[in-house]
Amino acid sequence: VPVRADHRVIHHQAALLAANRYLQDHLTENITLEQLARESGLYPTYFHKLFTAAYGRTPMQKLNDYRIANATAYLASTTHSISEIAVRCGFTSQNYFTVKFKELTGQTPTQFRKAHQKTK
Repeated sequence: VPVRADHRVIHHQAALLAANRYLQDHLTENITLEQLARESGLYPTYFHKLFTAAYGRTPMQKLNDYRIANATAYLASTTHSISEIAVRCGFTSQNYFTVKFKELTGQTPTQFRKAHQKTK
């Protein structure tokens, strides 16, 4: 559900919700802004502006949010390597995954895993 709703967001709410669902359903794929805009039936620049207004995050930031949420589940429940988890969550590089993970959680994937294992 969009966080903010001005008249443009409300008018295009179905398209924005569909784009957000598309991100969730295809988070392991290489998704482009143009692809999302096409899925929504909007021009890329306008789509980007509306999505950001609605969710308070750009489409790519939102995609990384979903990818990191997926990664935390893997880290908490599997013994897969960090590089394997990065790939399974749609990241093309372990380094970029680690940077984004720390940016969004405040911990590296290894720190997150160790902290979670201590609570078991």
